[in-house]
Amino acid sequence: MSGTVNSTIELGAKDNKRLIAYQQSGKQSSDGKPAIFWLNGFRSNMSSQKATQVQQWAKQNQLAMTCFDYSGHGESSGDFKDGTIGQWLEEAQHLFDTLTKGPQILVGSSMGGWMALLLLQSYLKSLKEGETSRISGIALIAPAFNMTHDLIWKRMDDEIRAIIEKDGFWMKPASKDEAEFPITQHFIREGEYHQINAVFRSHCPVRIIQGMQDEIVPWQHSMKLMRHIDEDDMDYLLVKDAGHRLSRPEDIKRLIQLIKEMV
Repeated sequence: MSGTVNSTIELGAKDNKRLIAYQQSGKQSSDGKPAIFWLNGFRSNMSSQKATQVQQWAKQNQLAMTCFDYSGHGESSGDFKDGTIGQWLEEAQHLFDTLTKGPQILVGSSMGGWMALLLLQSYLKSLKEGETSRISGIALIAPAFNMTHDLIWKRMDDEIRAIIEKDGFWMKPASKDEAEFPITQHFIREGEYHQINAVFRSHCPVRIIQGMQDEIVPWQHSMKLMRHIDEDDMDYLLVKDAGHRLSRPEDIKRLIQLIKEMV
């Protein structure tokens, strides 16, 4: 069992050049057990409680795992206000293609759930005839798909929308959980190109875990994925007393069980 590699990988050119920090533990295998490819949520990072505990479990069970920070997040370079869904998806695609081999289980938390679905769609389109998908399963934690429009823009009042249209951004006020941060017009508009509206095949098992008390990604929103994904092997686990983070010991135990079943 190899140790954990902490490193960076360079993407982009000129003004868009950035260093993406990543962690990789275990040995990637072309024909062994599936590895885990972790996708963080919006403004989260690879040192989050869920990512760290899943990685510990993966090491204990001799499973390889890759996780990284989007540009403008965690240890990666770049300014958060310059980030878009498309840019972060490009980073996920590059690390998936460059750092992994063999079967992979995509695990996406919140916005990372949207990223996992977009990465899956992009990857399946790139497959040549006769090739087998390396994505052997997907686990989604409160998936915030289409969040730029459905969970951010639609929830804003007219005054905030007017500020964004006029100034190009709006500073979301600080709360007890996080400092203030900008939501830019470019972020909202660019997100429109990545909306999931059509029905598509995943060609792999899909598992969703969702808190019923989630006010950031309401369970009614994530439930819509059941209509978008044409896959028989698809389960939706609704936890009655859980909120958005799903980082309590019992929630992480449920998540690990979902991953374990796909392994």
